[in-house]
Amino acid sequence: MGILLEAKAFHPTRTARNHLRILAAASGVADARVDEVLDIVGLQEVAKKRPGKFSLGMSQRLGIAAALLGQPKYLILDEPANGLDPEGIAWLRQFLKEYADKGNAVFVSSHLLSEMSLMADNVIVIGKGKLIASTSIGDMLAGSKSSNIFVRTEKPSHFENILREQSFVYEKADGGFKVTGVKTDEVGKLAFRAGLPVLELANHAASLEDAFLELTEGSEEYQAHALEGDKK
Repeated sequence: MGILLEAKAFHPTRTARNHLRILAAASGVADARVDEVLDIVGLQEVAKKRPGKFSLGMSQRLGIAAALLGQPKYLILDEPANGLDPEGIAWLRQFLKEYADKGNAVFVSSHLLSEMSLMADNVIVIGKGKLIASTSIGDMLAGSKSSNIFVRTEKPSHFENILREQSFVYEKADGGFKVTGVKTDEVGKLAFRAGLPVLELANHAASLEDAFLELTEGSEEYQAHALEGDKK
């Protein structure tokens, strides 16, 4: 098992390579593996430098390298993208996907929900120490009230009557309708049977942040409030 919990868990005056060599020796890992993981995380050029002056992103890379030393079956990372630049985040996302595709399990704890939506297959949501959800990213987004179908037709008043007759849940928006709880196929077929040309029909999926906020409403440990002058 490889674990990254603290990005700066190293001696600041020991070189990056020597830091990893000590960890490798303590774990019975071959010394040659040190240069392999330094290359994987992109730190070969600074291997002889002391990490005390590393940026947070470079420290994260060194921490990830340490977690990878033993080629673990299970990889547990806490906020691994914290401090990484855009290129580093893109690299991390791709690397973790490939690592999991090789039959390994990767557990990532993060508050960067937009990044998790691109990286994770499954998600666990915990609030105040209680399990709120354990599901796939797709199912979590599909179940969000923020997910809807947007449709725009040539005769909106006529189509609204049809939506009402079918007891569809909808609201007017941008010259069309946001319909929830249905799929694009159902809305498209409904318009076709009514002989109404469809000008626009699109699936608007909720963001992971939207779904997360819905699930955790009332479970926040700390709640911020607007300044008195900003309240409306």
